[in-house]
Amino acid sequence: MSLNDRVGDLLPRLNEAFPADLLDVLGSFLQKEAGASDVALLLADYDLKELRSLRPGDRAVVGEWVPLVGSDAGRCFATQATVAVPTGDDVRIHVPVTLRAERIGVLSVVLAEPTNADALRGLEGVATTLAYVMQAATNYTDVFEQARRRKPLTLEAEMQWAMQPVQAFASEQFALAGQLVPAYDVGGDNYDWVINRDTVCIAAIDAMGHGVNASLLGALGMTALRNARRAGATLGERAAQADRAIYRQFGGAQFVTGFSMEIDMASGAAIAVTAGHPPPYLLRSGRVTPLELPAQLPLGLFEMTHYDEVPVDLQPGDRLMIVSDGVLEAAPAGGHDEFGEERLEGVIGATASEPPHEAVRHTVEALLDYQQGHLRDDATILVFDWRPRSGPAGSEVG
Repeated sequence: MSLNDRVGDLLPRLNEAFPADLLDVLGSFLQKEAGASDVALLLADYDLKELRSLRPGDRAVVGEWVPLVGSDAGRCFATQATVAVPTGDDVRIHVPVTLRAERIGVLSVVLAEPTNADALRGLEGVATTLAYVMQAATNYTDVFEQARRRKPLTLEAEMQWAMQPVQAFASEQFALAGQLVPAYDVGGDNYDWVINRDTVCIAAIDAMGHGVNASLLGALGMTALRNARRAGATLGERAAQADRAIYRQFGGAQFVTGFSMEIDMASGAAIAVTAGHPPPYLLRSGRVTPLELPAQLPLGLFEMTHYDEVPVDLQPGDRLMIVSDGVLEAAPAGGHDEFGEERLEGVIGATASEPPHEAVRHTVEALLDYQQGHLRDDATILVFDWRPRSGPAGSEVG
């Protein structure tokens, strides 16, 4: 039987394996079923700059770092396409390990030449199976999380990353991707998204201050929004309940800015609430403009603030980029010329043809380059593409 025919045997083996031994099981499977002479898993680090190589049998996080830019594995990760590189009598095949657009890393396997389409399909099936199992395995082991870190996270960054949803998702109706920067020292910024039966909901917040206090404040704000959403509250009610929760804890002395949006996936009707947060930037037909939304008070200043839900004219093909003020106000050390709207709009326009995860990565690169790699404030970048095809209400769109 071919590798493609045997992929179904891999899942129960991985499921039964000790969580830290997944790569050992994977390596044995590929050696037996495909004749692989080398197997490696390359995991993306937190700020999407490098890939850490892990191999079966490793008992410590000692694998080499491979740059995303300029490497074959990095090209596979960026393009989300299989890359085959002949190496004499063998071929090294890089396959993206991705779960619904959440880019985990790259599976790198050496096979004897010549390979065929069936073997490539088999490796792609193996990579997809591995992605699903790894998503669950991170609840049981630190092995993969430790491998992703080029340096230790600060305490506040550890808290913030624990609050995050997966960084990307794609479907026929929409695609999105987000990133916190600087990844290893983020404080009060946070974002969230959820897909329910009929709607997709997006939220981004920025807690005042820095360090652990900002992280605690941001965690309270985001948890309050989630709690209200899961209780069935409307978009405006969620903001109001978060406002009350923060006020009751801090008495108006601290606040959180926020942006929330909800899109009906059948009709495309959207509503938004802005609470002291920068408005999203809309890319439509090649033109970038800030989305015009009425300003409302940040969360936590007053106990009984009412938040209006504002209709948003979302059209097929639109892209929204949601950022915190850490993006707009970023400035080089010793300088006062902020990154600002004009530069951000230029980056949005320049990455218009890229999928959301690449648009986010290039925006992070532009921001870090502008500040010579040292951000003075943490920042959130979230890209959302709305891309339904026409159809009757309630039908699947995409």
